[in-house]
Amino acid sequence: MFEDGNRIRFVQPVDDAGRTWWLERFYDTHGLTPEDMGDAITRSVVTKKSIRYDFIDGVGKAFSLRVEGRFADAGEIWFVERTLNLSGSVFNADEMFIPEGDAGEGRGRKLMADLVGTCKLVGVSSIKLDARRIGRYAWLRIGFRPDLGSWKDLRRTLLAGIYSFEDSLGAGVVGELARRIANGREDTANFLAALENPVPSPSLFDADGRPRKVPLGKALFLDFGGDWSGEYIVGDPDTDRITKLYLGGESG
Repeated sequence: MFEDGNRIRFVQPVDDAGRTWWLERFYDTHGLTPEDMGDAITRSVVTKKSIRYDFIDGVGKAFSLRVEGRFADAGEIWFVERTLNLSGSVFNADEMFIPEGDAGEGRGRKLMADLVGTCKLVGVSSIKLDARRIGRYAWLRIGFRPDLGSWKDLRRTLLAGIYSFEDSLGAGVVGELARRIANGREDTANFLAALENPVPSPSLFDADGRPRKVPLGKALFLDFGGDWSGEYIVGDPDTDRITKLYLGGESG
């Protein structure tokens, strides 16, 4: 279980403390080997995968792994990197990469849903991440919330950005949204990200050079909102509702 194999590799040999911790915490309770854990956090991908553990720390009750593969034989490599720290009951979604040719089919949201499902299985209470690039929008849609410091920064840039859509939305709608941004708490980011009002994108254009129409929430967070840090609270009813709504929608 703790030796290199065809699908799994350990960068550092797993010592006795690491073996004992894993057996007691994951294998005896949930029947999960290290290889099973890699499969669980990428359950939605059915093609061939390889799993690498950077460490399993039985004393610190933590591990770090990377799972990668290809969605098709000729495709580029996708990967996810995750770290678990059970001393704080937190999974860190360190990194995820979906090749451009495989984007737009909901693969990212499914991989995050895989991690949420694994957290529920093994009793982890939250997931933390640093949201960058498309993740600034996508992780809000699935239920992550920015921390207070990130929300304060986002609030300033979103307030500036919302007024650029006054021609499309009307002064009344923009004024109401501006008030919600100015007075809202961190969960306001989830509300804003879910807004589907079509607006001209500041950065995407069609073949004739005209701005493409995109959902307002997407435009706000990809063109005006910066990178942010935040958390997903596993088992929270409001978060569960957002997740179910997003996973039940169209792939994107």
